Amino acid sequence: MSPASNSIRLRRVLFVVNLNPTKFGSLEEQIFILAHTFKRRHSLFVPVFVRPLREKNESAYQKAGLPVAHLDLKQFTISTSLKLMHLIDYHKIEIVHWNLYKPTNIYVGLLTIARPRVMHFMTDHISRTLSGANSSQFVKRWIKRILFRRYSKVGGISNFVLEDLRQQGCWGNLFRQYHFINSDRFKPNPYVRAKIRDCHNLADRFILLVVAHLIPEKGVDVVLKALKALPTHVVLWIVGEGTERDSLEARARQFNLKERVMFWGLQENVEPYMQAADCFVCPSTWGEAAGLVNLEALACGLPVIASAIGGIPEFIDEGKTGFLFPAGDHTALTERIIRLLTDPMLSHAMGERARSTAVDRFSIESKLDDLLKVYVAESERLHP
Repeated sequence: MSPASNSIRLRRVLFVVNLNPTKFGSLEEQIFILAHTFKRRHSLFVPVFVRPLREKNESAYQKAGLPVAHLDLKQFTISTSLKLMHLIDYHKIEIVHWNLYKPTNIYVGLLTIARPRVMHFMTDHISRTLSGANSSQFVKRWIKRILFRRYSKVGGISNFVLEDLRQQGCWGNLFRQYHFINSDRFKPNPYVRAKIRDCHNLADRFILLVVAHLIPEKGVDVVLKALKALPTHVVLWIVGEGTERDSLEARARQFNLKERVMFWGLQENVEPYMQAADCFVCPSTWGEAAGLVNLEALACGLPVIASAIGGIPEFIDEGKTGFLFPAGDHTALTERIIRLLTDPMLSHAMGERARSTAVDRFSIESKLDDLLKVYVAESERLHP
């Protein structure tokens, strides 16, 4: 029976996430939708962020009658542990679901003793460097097995993450937990597209888009190298901030690309940039756990050209919704962009298939029930 049925009870969840909600991105929206859904199912889902929400997002929770809290659990303090236990007691929490925190979190050990009836779940969202395991990791594996037994369920946001967890040999009760995106928010919008392109005198340009945290592992320099070899009517938009921004701007100047590269900085809403672009590029050079931004781009009807690394290939249908290329290979990236440039019909068809794939596989409607199943109290069915 589907967990959407009112005959199945959802356990009460404290969703602890190491996230500073400076924007209302797809992950933040996913959390809000889960909280709202739990309320409709007569249960409770309490998000706990690292910092307070922005005023308008806090207001959205208040208007919906949804509790939300903030605690920074990266460092252990007695006062924070007391606040955490108060949240658990006050809301009668049955599951603490840990996200983006280290699995060796000291609060898990504390709660094992102080609140032994509370279950602990963990979801692994973390991208990987692709270096092999060293001998010390093998020595510590048996210790980790003992420590990690406290987690009743452990999720990975892609098959790539799940397989890595299996290979570690430390985890039990593994499950896959794909993200979903709001396909009504992320969708093609011809009006926005025309308005933004006209505003910047780019109506006849081919716009490549990168949305990323600007760190070396995101591989944005690979796109700059590719752009250097592309026709001058191809331009690049970069949305995001990070430690690499200055060096990327310097590289653009070095390549004489200053007039063809626009740095937009960190944006609260990225969908207008996707709606205005012609192609999305995800050039990561590390083992990306999933690449949620790729799903957003697909939903906006963009062909996605992405590194064939980590969990990314699970979301790109090669030759149908986009292209994959060897991570770090700017020549291969250039070749794939040129295929779209020289074949507008192919680019259009890819965009249409990208949109339908996002709606069919990664929309709220297609994925919400799968997420809810994780929290079902199967032995405790409600009776009318």
